[in-house]
Amino acid sequence: GAWTACRGPEHPRRHAAGSLEVDTPSPVGRPTPQLPFLHRSFRRGRLIARLERELDGRILLLAAGPGYGKSACLADLARAVGARAVWCRLDRSHRDPVRLATAIVQAATGEAGSPPDGGDLPGLARWCRGALEQDRTGPRTLLVLDDLHHVDDDPHAADLVRRLADESPEGTTLCLATRRRPRFSTAHWRAEGRLV
Repeated sequence: GAWTACRGPEHPRRHAAGSLEVDTPSPVGRPTPQLPFLHRSFRRGRLIARLERELDGRILLLAAGPGYGKSACLADLARAVGARAVWCRLDRSHRDPVRLATAIVQAATGEAGSPPDGGDLPGLARWCRGALEQDRTGPRTLLVLDDLHHVDDDPHAADLVRRLADESPEGTTLCLATRRRPRFSTAHWRAEGRLV
């Protein structure tokens, strides 16, 4: 599938799972299209097959400690289904919803663009939706928010994530990778049968 990636301004890090993050030149620069690079590959056939069956209209939540292969699993899933992956590795700077939305738009389009005037959450969510609808190379898109634990305790960032889950374009699956259960409530997603 087609890959786009973004991350915050700090230096690249190497993780125990073997992924090397892509260094991009700040939230305003053009991101480097690249998926997580894996030194080792583990077979996750049954898990990938199950996740593939659950994709449509669902929210995937992978919660585990560092080095358990969350990013690698999502990369394998995107390859298996031929999905366009819009990949954002988050850091604490993305607690600002304008920065978070800008990162998503940059990952989706290759350009940071200008956030809507006022930076209100409904407007930011619409901006992200419009970006996700651009440059679609197939029927399926995975929006990956990696390292969600850096932002999930901020109420504004959490609200934007919830809006993205509820307002993303058809064919888009929100994938959340985190080191713990999200600090915001996911009960309504679970009650609606949307959370995997």
